[in-house]
Amino acid sequence: GGAAAAGAAAGDDYVAGDESTLNNPTLANDTNAVVDWVCNWYRDHVDGADRGAIAVRLWRGLALTLLRPTLKSFFAEQTTFSKRLSAFRANGKFEDPSADRSLRSFVQSLRGEFGPLRVYCWHTLGGYWGGVCTSSPLTAHLAAAQHFPRPTDSLLEVEPALGWDAAAVCGVGAVGEGREIELFHGIHSYLAESGVDGVKVDAQSGLGPLGCGFGGGPRVVSRHVGAMEASVGEHFRGNRCINCMCHSSENLYHYRETSLLRAADDFYPDEPAAQPVHLAHVSYNSLFLGEIGHVDWDMFTSTHSDAHMHAAARAVGGCPIYVSDQPGEHDFDLLRTLVLPDGTALLARHAGRPTRDVLFSDVNADGVSALKIWNENACTGVVGAFNVQGARWDRATRRFEQAAAEEEEEEGGGAVTALLRPADVAPFGRREIAAEEGEDGARGGGGSSPAAPPPAEYALYTHRAEGLRVLGAEDAVEVRLAAREWEIVVVAPVRAEGEVRWAPLGLLDMLNGGGAGLSSSPPL
Repeated sequence: GGAAAAGAAAGDDYVAGDESTLNNPTLANDTNAVVDWVCNWYRDHVDGADRGAIAVRLWRGLALTLLRPTLKSFFAEQTTFSKRLSAFRANGKFEDPSADRSLRSFVQSLRGEFGPLRVYCWHTLGGYWGGVCTSSPLTAHLAAAQHFPRPTDSLLEVEPALGWDAAAVCGVGAVGEGREIELFHGIHSYLAESGVDGVKVDAQSGLGPLGCGFGGGPRVVSRHVGAMEASVGEHFRGNRCINCMCHSSENLYHYRETSLLRAADDFYPDEPAAQPVHLAHVSYNSLFLGEIGHVDWDMFTSTHSDAHMHAAARAVGGCPIYVSDQPGEHDFDLLRTLVLPDGTALLARHAGRPTRDVLFSDVNADGVSALKIWNENACTGVVGAFNVQGARWDRATRRFEQAAAEEEEEEGGGAVTALLRPADVAPFGRREIAAEEGEDGARGGGGSSPAAPPPAEYALYTHRAEGLRVLGAEDAVEVRLAAREWEIVVVAPVRAEGEVRWAPLGLLDMLNGGGAGLSSSPPL
């Protein structure tokens, strides 16, 4: 549905561009002599420079004055980020009555050829990357007007390029106040009539900087989020909506109906240094986001060199599991460890979170710590350990950086050791603490009924090593992980009835096999 999403969202104003360039002038390629010279200068002096460097400050001033026409040409010719929504109906790529072609027939062909249960389409919270067209007669009723965002100083400190990206240079077409519901009703009613089941709403945090002069960012975001959710609820059964790029507080605190939230930045398949950083970001961000909504750890491709690491993380992440494989290019052996034959997945109960002992560890750069993520199923716990050392996001250069240690080839270079305990699963650990405090009277007491004692033992099954151990809650299995290696452990309380002792481990061929168990009783 990605192609359909682009066509449907952009209307007749959509122009296919080289989307790999994104908003980055360093990737300009044979546009014209002037644009190429400007982008080469940017590449040599601005990209990756410290945010306080003279070249960065000079570039921002020039980008919004003398170089504005040149950068407008770059964004128009090599990206889609200055494009605007000019109609609700898809463009001629998908809607052409003379050729008996429509978005509906395209969706039907997807279902017939590939059999997806759901088809989603993409748009932004403002309509399209550049907002809504201010001159199209098909969107005139939205009263869109040209606005230029004003990012806060804190945003510019983290990402100076917000001062000269497509929105800053070209402006954004923002719909008139009170017209937000018409915007989303127009998009969603057309998509629903075309057989689309849901939407992914992107670039949500980009609306906050448009609030200057209009009551502030939170007010603008509140109107858009409220209208978007009302429209999603009307047109898509089950509130099928993925909220994406939505981490600003004004977005997160205004959700009332939609619950699925992207937890971090994109999966970048062509950036090796981004893979371990992605896993650290989604798990630590889920500490907060998991209390607000249902986390989405983004897609991955099953044939990627780090696909097994990504799959293991999704298995313990409690998140939807979806891949962006090209049709016909799949690792089915890997996918079968995530998805049952009927297409359902064994999802853990919560958002995957770091274990207590690594909450304040730098799992990407301290050279010794493994990333440990815990979750819970109906009858079991699950803990994943990942060696994500050797790469990081560099805030000064604003790019993913690969550490030199990651490139070492000597034996044992970059390896870390993880200690996996039953108590890493937070509910199991809390039972132990409660039992200890009940015994020594440290808290509670007062005649209240004692809690049920915690299990004395737990069975731990290591997925890759195929090993089974029976341990106390604070005892540990030691796992040695080379760079980008991982291990998953099923943690099952050992139960007893008479002389029978058992532990419900689940489907051991699955990455979160413990998720298969819904209840446990003595074996007959």
